[in-house]
Amino acid sequence: MSKFQLFDGVKLTENIPLTDGGIAPIGTVGAIVEILKNGEAYLVEFFGDWVKYNDQENFVSATQTEKGAFMETIGVEIVYPHQLILIVPAKEMMKVKA
Repeated sequence: MSKFQLFDGVKLTENIPLTDGGIAPIGTVGAIVEILKNGEAYLVEFFGDWVKYNDQENFVSATQTEKGAFMETIGVEIVYPHQLILIVPAKEMMKVKA
């Protein structure tokens, strides 16, 4: 059985290499986007800093509270259960505000 569920918010417990050649360091947050082989591995979308588009449509640094701000995707990687800890269960991530 899978340790994590689809759309769980997770955090890295060790550095992992990114496909583009960078490194996602310990503590990088992400979301489970696919469960592989009943939880033997996971496809995780990892996020970097808060950014937004400027008038020239380039990314610029932002704060979480700024209009139009979002967390930049730094990679989508295969990760193993021992490399992750749960920070926000999917049921909390997917709550709809009434």
